[in-house]
Amino acid sequence: VRVVVTDANGVAVVAHTGLDAMQTLRDVWRELPAEKTLLVTWRWFAPDDVPDSLPELTRWLNSVWAGVDGWVSRSQPLTDLPEADAASDR
Repeated sequence: VRVVVTDANGVAVVAHTGLDAMQTLRDVWRELPAEKTLLVTWRWFAPDDVPDSLPELTRWLNSVWAGVDGWVSRSQPLTDLPEADAASDR
């Protein structure tokens, strides 16, 4: 999860599944080319929707991240699909 704050535009929260095992640049390099299913979602919050005080901001972020955690748990990439049959590709 990344939270990007910009003065003029607001806050973008981006979440993904499918890269969970990649923690370092070495992990990414080792996994290339990545034949993985990646699921990505994002949500935009206008500046007026983001609390100003640190305690309120902390509660707000915890709430947003709880929503992200729920999305991630519901959105795991499918891993049990059968491989495409070469004959069916024709």
